[in-house]
Amino acid sequence: MSDTHNDQSASGFHAESLDIPALMDALHTTRDGLTTAEAAGRLGRYGLNEITEPKAHPVLASFGLVGSYEHVFTFTANGAGGSSKGSASHWMALLVGRIPLGHKARGGTLQIETGYQELDWQHESEQDTRIPDVDYQAIDVGLQWDRELGAKWIKGALRVAYLGVFDAGKITGPQQYGSGNGWGVEAQASLTAWPVRWVWFKLEARYDAMGMSFAHSGTRFASSSLDQWTAGLLEVGFAL
Repeated sequence: MSDTHNDQSASGFHAESLDIPALMDALHTTRDGLTTAEAAGRLGRYGLNEITEPKAHPVLASFGLVGSYEHVFTFTANGAGGSSKGSASHWMALLVGRIPLGHKARGGTLQIETGYQELDWQHESEQDTRIPDVDYQAIDVGLQWDRELGAKWIKGALRVAYLGVFDAGKITGPQQYGSGNGWGVEAQASLTAWPVRWVWFKLEARYDAMGMSFAHSGTRFASSSLDQWTAGLLEVGFAL
């Protein structure tokens, strides 16, 4: 390439309209190629023959907000006094940061998260089941690792989080089991596939466990409790 070539390009240079000798002359080269000195000179003048990818803002590319909401419209709980229908919900709002592992994230991406989760069960009749309603509120601290599985169109992810429970609702009231300390864990695995660029399918399985240790300060007696939530989903997404 040269100044002469650039002038020709600006005035409508079309390589396909030239025969081979004319094309070699227009590009200032020969069938044998460039000499080492000429190649180095052109590299210095024009740079590498590559497309520069647009750079994303480093802060916006590394941090973000994620959230989800699930609702169980009805379930049947069985207890010592009988059975009762109820409902349940689970939602979260998290601040996440993503760290690429290796050059161009060849080792996958590590995601660090923190935020808030709430998990609750409500019964139509606590007296029938003798099981109090619960409303776990917790601070979430977790890690997720995801990576392409041999091809860019399929990715696997594993996630684990610790939940620091700071409120459990009615179950810790004086008419129930009294004050206590709570903890929780969450484990999740997913597989996402993009058969085409604008649509994806995601399979996900998740397990939550919430535990309480009571101080025996209520009218009912229990040393501990454990509530568990399992979920599986198939997600279909479209990108416009």
